Amino acid sequence: MLDRPIKDYHFVAQAETTIDGVDDKEEMLITDEAFDIMKFSQKEKDDLFAITAGIMHMGELKMKQRPREEQAELENGKEGELACKLFHVDFEKFVGSLLKPRVKVGSEWVNKGQKSRTGELGIGCSCQGVVCSNVHMADKQM
Repeated sequence: MLDRPIKDYHFVAQAETTIDGVDDKEEMLITDEAFDIMKFSQKEKDDLFAITAGIMHMGELKMKQRPREEQAELENGKEGELACKLFHVDFEKFVGSLLKPRVKVGSEWVNKGQKSRTGELGIGCSCQGVVCSNVHMADKQM
């Protein structure tokens, strides 16, 4: 799911990744046991970890502004493709929703062009929404 050192991912690189005296392997076993106690199936656990990895890949998406246009485009779609694979969503629709979201103007729906900064903010907001959905799902499981 994650194919390089954890510090190479933007969302994690902004914080410390280790805590003195904490054994990550032991903590992972405790987390897995807690999921078992809450009656999570193996598929549910795998899905939670896949979604978490997808969020990490989304944090690597970078936009660039098209010259002389008010439209952004992805610099490299590889990270988006990995995220979409983990989320089980169509890559083209995903990118379209970030770069040209549909908005209602009066009684009509139109595709709105995004500048690169707005697109990057949309990525962050999407990640926050996915995290909230995961927490809500886990909370309902308890």
